[in-house]
Amino acid sequence: MGGEHTYAIGMEAVAEELAEAVERLPNDLANHEVAALFAVLDTLVARLTTALDRVDPAADGAVTLRQWLRAYAGRSDQEAATLARRVDRVTQCPVVAAAWRDGQLTTGQVDAVVSRVSDRTQPIFAEHEPEMVGALAPLSARDADVAMRRWAAYADALVEAPLREPRERFVHLSAGPDGWYELTGHLDPAGAHVIEAALDAATTPEIDGEPARTRGQRRADAFVAIARDHLDHADGAATTRHRRPDVSVVVTLDDLEPRTGRTLDGQVLDPATIGSLLCDAGLRRVVTDGASVVLDVGRTTRTVNHHLFRALAVRDGGCRFPGCDRPVSWCEAHHIVPWQHGGATDQSNLVLLCWRHHHDFAHHRRWGLKLLPDATVEVTRPDGRILTSHPPPIG
Repeated sequence: MGGEHTYAIGMEAVAEELAEAVERLPNDLANHEVAALFAVLDTLVARLTTALDRVDPAADGAVTLRQWLRAYAGRSDQEAATLARRVDRVTQCPVVAAAWRDGQLTTGQVDAVVSRVSDRTQPIFAEHEPEMVGALAPLSARDADVAMRRWAAYADALVEAPLREPRERFVHLSAGPDGWYELTGHLDPAGAHVIEAALDAATTPEIDGEPARTRGQRRADAFVAIARDHLDHADGAATTRHRRPDVSVVVTLDDLEPRTGRTLDGQVLDPATIGSLLCDAGLRRVVTDGASVVLDVGRTTRTVNHHLFRALAVRDGGCRFPGCDRPVSWCEAHHIVPWQHGGATDQSNLVLLCWRHHHDFAHHRRWGLKLLPDATVEVTRPDGRILTSHPPPIG
C-alpha cells in the first residue's frame, strides 16, 4: 500500500516536471527542433499506449476504454476509437511496441501496422514481426502504409477463408467542437469499390455561377445526395411520399424568430441548416420557456404531402436551380417564402431543388430565389447576376 502511494506521488512529480519542461519551450523553434519534438512526442504516445492497456474503465464507472477516454481523458469519440484500437493491436505486437518506445518507429509507422494487421492475420504477423520492424523503420509513414498494405494482401492469401472479419468494416460519424461532423471509416476492397462507384455516379460538376469545389467537396455533396436518395426510396414504393427525416428541434420562445435551436442530443443548429432541414421534413416542435419547461409539443402543417409533391414533380420535372439536371428522385420541396414567415405550403410557394442547391444556396442570404406566376425560377447570384430556369413542357 505504501509502495503504491509512493509511486503515485512519484508519477505526479514526473508529470509536473514534464509540464514545466513544455512551458519552457521557446516559440521560435527551427525546423529540425520541431522534428525533434515530434520524436519525443512519439515516445510519450508509445508509453501512454502501454499505460492505457492497464487502465481499468470499470474502476471509474466506465464500460469500455473508449468511454473512459471520452469521460476522463477529454478525448473526442473519434480519437478515443483510434486510441483504443491502437492499444488493442500494439499490445499483441511486443516487438513493434518496444521499437516504438525506443524511438525506432514513429507513431505513423505504428499506425500503419495497426490499420493493416487484423485478428485474422495477427498470428502471421507475430512470425514476421522482427523483420517487418526492420523493414518499416527507414520508411516514411506513407511508404510504411504501402508496405503494410502489400503485407496484408500476402497474409490474407495465406489464411483460409473468410478473408476478413466483417467486424473490421466500420464507419464513424463524430461531432466536432465547431458543430460540423467528421466521417471516417475502414472498408474492405469490394465495399470500397461499391462506394467509389456510387460517389462517382452521384458527383455533379459546377454549373454556371457556382463557386468551384474541390474533388473532396464534390464527393461530400455526392455522399449526402446518395443518403437522401436512399431515404426517399427505401420503402420501394414509387408512388408514396418521399421519406423525409423526422427532425426534433428544441427552441425557446425567443429563438423562434431567428430560427436557431438544437437537436435532442444538444447539437446547435444554425439558421441555414434548420431552414433547409425543416423546409420539407416531418417536424416535431418542442417549445420551451427557456427554463426547461415545455410549453408546446406538436406537429406543424409545413410538411409537403405526397399529393402535393407529385404535383410539383409534374410541374418542375426535377431540380429547378438554373443549370441543374438532377431528377425528381433527388429533390425535395423548398418554401420560397419561409413557412414561419407566412409562406403557404402550396404550389405557388414551392419549388423542387436537389439537396445541394436547397441546402447550400436557397437558404443562404447571399443567394436570392423567386418563383414567378408562370413557374419560372429566378436565382440572383451574390454579384447581382440573375439566372433563369423555365419549367419543362408538359405533355
